[in-house]
Amino acid sequence: YRWLGFGSSYALVMSAILWAFLYFAYTSKHLPKASTSHLRKLLSELGPYSWAEKVVTVGMVIVIILWLTREKPLLGWGDLFVFSNDYMPAMACVIVFFMIPD
Repeated sequence: YRWLGFGSSYALVMSAILWAFLYFAYTSKHLPKASTSHLRKLLSELGPYSWAEKVVTVGMVIVIILWLTREKPLLGWGDLFVFSNDYMPAMACVIVFFMIPD
């Protein structure tokens, strides 16, 4: 799990750099400030969480959990299969997505 320590710190640093770049490059002082009530109004205009959004959210959470538990320290489900790789949970999720109706 050395990759997790390296990847997390790298992602955190790159996210901060990206945020700073986008903030200074694409914000304008002439934009109105967004109030909490305005943001809540925009959120309510989106409507309820749809069936497809729920299915994709659950699928992605399952894929992430399977990625993190493939090797032995956490769970080690990858030992059950001869050819276990990181693409297996993602491909299984895609196949299940095609079988679930809208």
